[in-house]
Amino acid sequence: MKFIKRPLYYSRLFIKKFKILLHNIFEPHVPAPNAAEPEDLKIFLWKQLFKNLSINEKGYCYSTNVTNKKSPMTLSQARAILILCNNPKLIEPKFKSTFLIKKLTDYLISMRDAKGLFKFNQASWDLQDEGIASVWSTLALIKAYESTNERKYLEAAIATMNSMLKNLYTKETSLVHTTGDNFWCLNSASTFAYACSLMLNHHFSNDIKEAMVDSINLCLDKIADDGHYPYNLKRQGTYLLLYHPIVMITLDACLQSDLLDYDIKKRIQDINIIAQNFLITCIDDQKRIFEPEITRYFQYIITNATSLLALKGRIDNEMELALYKNLANYWSDNRLFLCKDKKNKLFNGDLYSVRDVLTLEVLYWLDLYQTDDYKNADRIL
Repeated sequence: MKFIKRPLYYSRLFIKKFKILLHNIFEPHVPAPNAAEPEDLKIFLWKQLFKNLSINEKGYCYSTNVTNKKSPMTLSQARAILILCNNPKLIEPKFKSTFLIKKLTDYLISMRDAKGLFKFNQASWDLQDEGIASVWSTLALIKAYESTNERKYLEAAIATMNSMLKNLYTKETSLVHTTGDNFWCLNSASTFAYACSLMLNHHFSNDIKEAMVDSINLCLDKIADDGHYPYNLKRQGTYLLLYHPIVMITLDACLQSDLLDYDIKKRIQDINIIAQNFLITCIDDQKRIFEPEITRYFQYIITNATSLLALKGRIDNEMELALYKNLANYWSDNRLFLCKDKKNKLFNGDLYSVRDVLTLEVLYWLDLYQTDDYKNADRIL
C-alpha cells in the first residue's frame, strides 16, 4: 500500500537499503586502537559539529545525509542546541555566543508541522516519529530560552507541549511513540516527563503536571523483574540496551522538580537502584557492554555513552574510568565507528549511513558526563 501511494520514494529507498545491505556484507572490521585519548575524541566530535553546520534563510542547521527533502534530522538539530546550551559556565568563550543558539533554534521552530509537532525527518519505511522528535525539540526550546531569554522560544515550547498533550498523550501510554501507534515507549515517556518538569519551572499547568506524574509512573510500573526498562510495549525485552540508561537518566532528572511529592521521588530513587544494578551486570570483566538481544550491534558506542552517564558516581572510580576510556577506542584514523565485534574490531553495521547523526549523539552524552553540575545526588541535565 505504501509503495502504491509513493512508488518513486520507495523505489529510491529500496535501492538505498540494498546498498546498505551490500556494504554490510563486505564491510571490513578494523582493529580498535589501544591508546586513544577521550579528550582527543571530544575535540574530534566538536569539530564534526561545526563542520556539519549549514546556513540558509531559516537559520543554521546541522546537516546530515539521511533526511527527507534535505531538511535536518530533528533530533540532531535539537541536540546541537542542547550541547551549546549545556553548562555555559564551563564553555570556552568562543562557544558562549547566543547568536549560534538563536540561529539553530530559529531553524528548529521552522520545522514544526501544521499540528504544532515535529517529525523525526529521517527517510524510513515506517511512520515518522512525532513523539520523540517533539519531546527533544521541546527540551531544546526550553534550554534555548534559558540561555538566551528569548520569549519566543518558551512560547514555541509551550505550544509544542500543548500539541503533544492534545495529539500524542494518553494516560495509558504517556507519550505515544508515533501518531497512529497507541503503544508505550519508555524512553519517550521518561524524556517527556523530564520535558514536563522543565516546562513547569517556567509555565505551570495542571495538565502538564499530571502528564509528568503519569509518565513517571508508567516507567516505574513497567520495569522488568530482572531490573531492566523495556524499550516499548511491542518489544518487552531489552531491545537496544542504550534505552535503559536513558530512562534512568531522565527519571533522575525529574527529581529536581519541586512539584513531585516525596513518595514519587523516593520511588524513582529506589527503582533506579534496581535499574542500576541490572546495568552493572551488563559490564563484563574487560569493562565492555554487549547488546543482549540485537547481537549484530555487539558493543555499541551509544550504549557505552549512555551507560557511562547513568552510572556516573555510582560505581567505583576504576570501572568508571575504564568505561570512559573505552569510548575513545571507537575512534580510529580520525573516523568514529559505531560498533565493535566480539574480537574487539570496529565496524559500522547497518547504521553506517547515519554516522554524522550518531557522532552528534555521542558528543551530547559525553558532554553531559563531563559537566561538573551533573552530580550523583542531583542529576541535572
